Amino acid sequence: MTIQVAPDGQSADVSERLAQRHTGGPVAAQFLRDSADMLQVRWRLNKVPNSDGQMANLRFNMNFQKTDQRAWMTFRASGFSNTDQGTGTCVVQ
Repeated sequence: MTIQVAPDGQSADVSERLAQRHTGGPVAAQFLRDSADMLQVRWRLNKVPNSDGQMANLRFNMNFQKTDQRAWMTFRASGFSNTDQGTGTCVVQ
């Protein structure tokens, strides 16, 4: 995943595998907060079909702790009860 924050720090584009497959390119972040210690980004993918053909709106939330380069992310599909989450590390380029 790549998050490209605009030079003015007011917007960002998110490139990740599911967005690439669904939209053909990056998606605009719905929420961005970029401080000295933390980057928080939220984005959505709408009307994404699952393997059974059901459509879901997907919501993603990614937090990146800049001091130790740790990241955590959550994913929810509207209308479904599960929430997926994961943690990892990131590199700022």
